[in-house]
Amino acid sequence: MKFLTSYVWLLAILQVSFAGQVISTNTQPIVVPSLKSWTGGKGEFLLKSGARIVVSSNYKQENDKNSRMENPADLKQVANMLAEDIVALSSLSLKVVIGIPAPDDLYLQLGHQANQTSDEAYTMKISSNSIVVSGKTSRGIYYGTRSLLQIMIQSKNKRTLPVGSIEDWPTYQIRGFFLDDARKFFPVSFLQDYARFMGWFKLNTFHLHLNDNDFLANATDPTWKTKYAGFRLKTNNPKLSGLARGENEWYTKEQFQSIQKVAKANALTILPEFDSPAHSLAFVQFKPEIGSYPVLDNSYLNLNKSETYDFMMSVWDEFAPWFDSKTLHIGADEYPSSQAAQFRDYVDTIARYIWEKHGKKPQVWGTGIEFDKNQTLSIDTNITISHWANWEDNPKNVTNNGYKIINVNDGGPVSSYIVPKSGGGGDKIDSVQYLAQYSPPIFGTGYNLESQKQLDNVLGGMFAVWFDNLGPSTTRWETHSIVGDTMAAISEILWNGSQNTTDPKVFFSNVQTVTQGPVNLKLEISSKSDTLLNFTFDGAHGNVLKDASGNRYDAKISGAKWVGKHFAQALEFSGKSSVVKVDLGTKGFNSTLFMTLDISSTHPSTILSSDEGAIKISQSEISISNDNYTYSIQFNTTLVKKADIAITSAAYPVGSKLYLDGKYLANFTYFIPRTSRTVSMGLVTPLDYIGKGFSGRISAFQVYDRILSSDEIAGLSKEVS
Repeated sequence: MKFLTSYVWLLAILQVSFAGQVISTNTQPIVVPSLKSWTGGKGEFLLKSGARIVVSSNYKQENDKNSRMENPADLKQVANMLAEDIVALSSLSLKVVIGIPAPDDLYLQLGHQANQTSDEAYTMKISSNSIVVSGKTSRGIYYGTRSLLQIMIQSKNKRTLPVGSIEDWPTYQIRGFFLDDARKFFPVSFLQDYARFMGWFKLNTFHLHLNDNDFLANATDPTWKTKYAGFRLKTNNPKLSGLARGENEWYTKEQFQSIQKVAKANALTILPEFDSPAHSLAFVQFKPEIGSYPVLDNSYLNLNKSETYDFMMSVWDEFAPWFDSKTLHIGADEYPSSQAAQFRDYVDTIARYIWEKHGKKPQVWGTGIEFDKNQTLSIDTNITISHWANWEDNPKNVTNNGYKIINVNDGGPVSSYIVPKSGGGGDKIDSVQYLAQYSPPIFGTGYNLESQKQLDNVLGGMFAVWFDNLGPSTTRWETHSIVGDTMAAISEILWNGSQNTTDPKVFFSNVQTVTQGPVNLKLEISSKSDTLLNFTFDGAHGNVLKDASGNRYDAKISGAKWVGKHFAQALEFSGKSSVVKVDLGTKGFNSTLFMTLDISSTHPSTILSSDEGAIKISQSEISISNDNYTYSIQFNTTLVKKADIAITSAAYPVGSKLYLDGKYLANFTYFIPRTSRTVSMGLVTPLDYIGKGFSGRISAFQVYDRILSSDEIAGLSKEVS
């Protein structure tokens, strides 16, 4: 048996290549992410209508609970997730049952894995009339179902798998992604989709940063009461209910548990973090007496007051029972070294409280002042360290002194940090470089882990997205555009245990082949050509707006009326009672919207909308709302006559561009107060409804599944004039 160290091809004759094992079937090439071994056979398995997903009757056995894994689902939850994903990816509906498999069934069974120490290992045996996925835990079996689905969706009928067997396991225990949910709010549905996306790439830890704030200038900054400070959990406890502020930018207990439920079914743990005693302005705004003014600014807790300890313990008492995770992250990031002794006492006290009162393991950021040179005053070695900065502390020293660490390093040969719209290399991670150079023991010259003791104390790695520039500077769709390839790269490294030597062009081409699983985070809409939507106005009549794109996306008219004749027809709208139901959701990046309008209103009115945002227009301006923030452009004239509006949609740094009457006018932008920079915004296009507020006429409406050039847009404008 040969071992895979990268994405592999499954083809008809066993071959060997520099990148790993290459196997074949008699059909098309197949790509499988993060797979350690494959043994091929002859024939294929066809998933048939009427087949079942069968769960072994011992699916509630205790070995999952006794494993070192965080929060495993039971096997039936995994089976239900598999059934849901098969429907999404192949439209085939399978019933989940408990019992004994019959021919053509998929069988999931818990059981001992020979020669395996990993709780997440699995085997899969594919014959011509059955598939059996086995694992010591439900998580291992879940990862087997990911390989199963990734093979299946690449067959022509999306239901066929080649005969063979897999033995697979991860190298690192912690494989994760960190999201600053405190300075940019993400809705429940997005986090649930992200849990499924991460599970698709066999990651297992989703670290959510649940409180943070904008920066204060100094200790006497008078804006501390009004500076942005987010806390994301909304409790009914009147003593703490005011912690969560803002309009619907928080999660109730039921909502947070719904996120955890989806994560659990996708072999993922939500790792919640409350950051203190720094980054704590939300706590101080709620309870000013625990702030550090005038010694430090009020984003720092005052560690010389007993009420500070009492309050933070009450916060953990309220919310710790919400969390499924066996580990809680207590922050401890970037506190001034002038308060080192108080800081160490605070970290140890809160960590011990988390363990003794709530039975949870504590985790903190490596900030340097946790440790003194002789280690005699250092924090407890039972606290896990999220290592993020070599200049704060040396990972060699930390691991030598017995601390377990996770590599989230902002430095070394390649950074694991993203700060969108920061204006430098930190805007995104260079995924090609990351694939080649990132590895959990690698921190940079003088910091790399080498001894066995050091290596044994590395739990794994993560990469992180921080919103230092706050939420309006970056939409969640832009966030996903910079995360996708890095998610695949870190998964490959952490599962297989080393940097990847595959040609990055091949690797990321393979990632595209595998897709992003049973979620639509790219907001793609199926189209037979690069013309996604082309509504017919000339000679039209009735209450149906016909689509001439070939996709048959006809829309229903309600309240709007046809005016004009023959080749001069238009659809007239008269406010909220006039609407066209398109029902296509939202179109993501790499698209172009083109409209010809007569605009009656002098005030902004909605012309396009969906759950993800809206476009409003008047005779003097146009705006696009995404993520509950509005980005506007003023026209350079008052549009009292028919006008052509085109908007191209691309992620940062290109952004979304506005064209008026065939000529480029401006980019949609956002001004970042903290850095005094204006940045381009990548905005997505709502396509559920036309109208619902618009007053005027529409005589052309087209959407393209690519970005049209300036010349093409000018040509469209000339064509409809």
